[in-house]
Amino acid sequence: AQAYTYELEEGDVVVLATDGLYDNVFDEQIAQLVQQYAPGSPAAGSPARAAQLAQALASAAHNAARDPNARTPWAVENAAAQGPP
Repeated sequence: AQAYTYELEEGDVVVLATDGLYDNVFDEQIAQLVQQYAPGSPAAGSPARAAQLAQALASAAHNAARDPNARTPWAVENAAAQGPP
């Protein structure tokens, strides 16, 4: 297990997820979705907006995982580990 300490400020969004998200969706894509669903308005902190964000993240990961041609973090790392053809 790994432990991290971060100082959070009001309005920060913390995304806790499994490798199902992080292996299939790049950090930049996750950040874009967070910005889309939590842009800093008072409604952004509502449970409904959090649920919408969670669904959008899950859908992005699911769609990438089902696409055999998707360029994902896992695919990039796996290709690098195998080396040049």
